[in-house]
Amino acid sequence: MPEWTDSRGDLVSEPPARPDAVLKSSLVGVGTAMATGGAVWCAARAACALLDRRRMKQWALEWERFGIRRGGATA
Repeated sequence: MPEWTDSRGDLVSEPPARPDAVLKSSLVGVGTAMATGGAVWCAARAACALLDRRRMKQWALEWERFGIRRGGATA
């Protein structure tokens, strides 16, 4: 029966078989890609929300200026 040791000579468990290692590494890769994609998507949505808020404030200011120049409120 073979014994598995690490670089310091301590006993460790047997390494996984090739199919198990391939499956685990594939799942880790897919999970990492999904997490990265999710983070990018969330960052893009946050940036859009901030830009939309800024644009709405600018529009409000422009409508106020337009209403003042025209001699009355727009509402």
